[in-house]
Amino acid sequence: MNCQAPQQHSRIKPALFLLLLFSAVLLPSAGTAVEEKRRPNFVFIFLDDAGWGDFGCYGNAYTQTPYIDRMAEAGTLFTDGYVNSPVCSPSRVAALTGRYPGRLGVHHIQWGNLEKYGMANAVAEDVVWLTQVLQKAGYRTGHFGKWHIAHTSQGPDPSAYGIDDHRTSISPGPGWDRKDNNLIAKEDELIFEEGLRFIEENREKPFYLNLWAKRPHTPIAPSEEQMSKGEYADWKASGFGAPLPFTTPHRQYAATMTEIDRLVGVFMERLKALGLDENTLVLLSSDNGPEYLNVKFNASVGSAGPFRGLKRSLYEGGIRVPFIAVWPGHIPAGKVNHSSVISVLDWFPTVCHLAGVPVPDGLCDGEDMSDVLLGSDRDRASPLLWEFRFPQGSYQVINRSPMLAIRDGAWKLLMNPDRSRVELYNLADDPMEVDNVAPAHADVVERLSKPLMEFHQSLPKGPVHPQAGKNTYPWPRQKNDS
Repeated sequence: MNCQAPQQHSRIKPALFLLLLFSAVLLPSAGTAVEEKRRPNFVFIFLDDAGWGDFGCYGNAYTQTPYIDRMAEAGTLFTDGYVNSPVCSPSRVAALTGRYPGRLGVHHIQWGNLEKYGMANAVAEDVVWLTQVLQKAGYRTGHFGKWHIAHTSQGPDPSAYGIDDHRTSISPGPGWDRKDNNLIAKEDELIFEEGLRFIEENREKPFYLNLWAKRPHTPIAPSEEQMSKGEYADWKASGFGAPLPFTTPHRQYAATMTEIDRLVGVFMERLKALGLDENTLVLLSSDNGPEYLNVKFNASVGSAGPFRGLKRSLYEGGIRVPFIAVWPGHIPAGKVNHSSVISVLDWFPTVCHLAGVPVPDGLCDGEDMSDVLLGSDRDRASPLLWEFRFPQGSYQVINRSPMLAIRDGAWKLLMNPDRSRVELYNLADDPMEVDNVAPAHADVVERLSKPLMEFHQSLPKGPVHPQAGKNTYPWPRQKNDS
């Protein structure tokens, strides 16, 4: 093909030639600044161990979260939003790859003795990441806060995953001074400050930003100032008329959530002040359900709302999370979506669709849910699937789930690979998962167990914790009992 321009400029009249030259110099052509400015920006605020029921907009009457509640009023709140693991590293991998983390060999946290978990130091290099796709499409990409996707000392830093600008914790990349005794209280503020810097520096370009907070993950250690500002409503109803004169885990947690809420509010206000809010989709969610109070020092007392299960459980409280999406003029304001099941697994294809970036067929396990974000109510085209191989500790027996789970419409099936502990719940009628209806719906069990077992068998083989899927308890016995 001959790409040389035809020699016809001598036929153009001088005045017209000057006009064309002026336009070429001063007016942007297709594919440059004007078109780029129309491409939406994306911000993903990912909290750490925040429960479904931790915010006022999700029914919490105790911890005060006015700014996050305001986000819900400005956008759409999803009651059926999910992550794809009850612990953090797999959830984060799913969000940025659109793949079930088990397919990539990420079954547990990327930390400590990875050989015990049968995991590599990092995800294979040939896996495609959302940030890589957007970077190649001209987006400026940033990640600030928790990483926890590769082993701290051995994996690649975030730049290897298509991230231009980053400062992270639990990461081999540059972070913050871990010897600072006040870091726990102020780390999220430092993370959000980096995010504010990033959007100001890149406000003339399309950008993608991960703001991945460190709290309310344990340890909970708010500063005295944060404690003085923390809003917890128990004392207001106690009859004392003033804050109670002692500190409790609940008040520490409330102070931590108040600080997170404040930081979200500051960020959203700055986004608006810069004139970026109407061209920016913001998603707020959490990497898994809330932590157990007795798991370690200064642990969380987060709320899973009405749900059974907490972190490390495939019951709803471990994997159903807050999910709020805001984009003025595009995402309906004040809507509560009760009917659509959505997951961070869908973030990759959804963002790509809205950015006008093609995703190769078969690359993602998630599905494009952009129409749902923009206001439609529909069922998923395919069910959601989970496997969890490494439960930890002797936590509340009632929250210890089977190893496998699938949600298809209102039905949720849990079972172990050996087909023990078969549990079927209709979440429309029984969101608390207390009424196992498997015996009465053998046809549903059979229909859902087939794709669930196929999913399990397709995953890479590896170690499985001996207590995975078990809910046994050390009942008191006489010494001569066998």
